[in-house]
Amino acid sequence: MTTNHKAVHDQTIESLDETFKDSANNLNSPQVVYFGLNTDGKLRALFSNFRYVNDVPTGIRLSPFGRVLMNTAKLPNYEFTLKETLTNSTLVTLDQQMINPYYVDTTEIVFFGKDDAAWFKMGGSSLSGFIEMI
Repeated sequence: MTTNHKAVHDQTIESLDETFKDSANNLNSPQVVYFGLNTDGKLRALFSNFRYVNDVPTGIRLSPFGRVLMNTAKLPNYEFTLKETLTNSTLVTLDQQMINPYYVDTTEIVFFGKDDAAWFKMGGSSLSGFIEMI
């Protein structure tokens, strides 16, 4: 399944721009880096798997920098410790199937959508169970 994430990308940038607009002059914050970027630069800094496919923005897995910004913005998120090894096939499936921003590394997954968190719990709080369900 290929999903057009353009709306998700736009919503994420708009939300962060609105949240951080009053702190753009705080030189001790990661927002300074964020505000120094154009839209394409913001997308590439926020999402570690961001790319264009047939001129459509794709990839909503947050980079470590993107996660910091989302947490700084106090956006609702749901953190889970991973109980199994993260594989390349899991990353590909997440890339193809997810519709909300998420962060994943070798120790944890963080969802920025409550439905994703609920499905993860229903899948036994494991990536393999979650992947089977999405």
